[in-house]
Amino acid sequence: MEAFTEHLGGALKFRAQVVAHLLVADLVDLPCYDKMKSVCRVYFWEPRSNDWFGGHAHTEGQEIYVVQLGVVEVRLSDGVNQENLALFKGDCLFIPTMLWHEVRGGAMVVMSDVEYNREKYYIGDFDLFCKNIKKFRKS
Repeated sequence: MEAFTEHLGGALKFRAQVVAHLLVADLVDLPCYDKMKSVCRVYFWEPRSNDWFGGHAHTEGQEIYVVQLGVVEVRLSDGVNQENLALFKGDCLFIPTMLWHEVRGGAMVVMSDVEYNREKYYIGDFDLFCKNIKKFRKS
């Protein structure tokens, strides 16, 4: 696996191994592997438009994006700073707890280490995220 680059809020970008039509991302090789409890949810995302979509942060749990097709743009925010990343086929991105993220563009697989529980683990309002970031980062 290639080197990792660190981004805003502890996000890590890396490349999966591309073998013909197969993408291989060995999670055990990730520096964030010990932070992931386990992968308990996997979903496949394919956009219906080129609008920014899915802006949210998780109070618990992390995600890994694996880009399958096209270019996925990811906008990250820690509540003060913002960073936009372009991810291409084979690029992967680890998104830690309490980092705002939204996406647009190509198709990807998303892996999460917490079950989907919108009320318990999910903040979908950016202003609410900014007001609560210190509370959740300390706990």
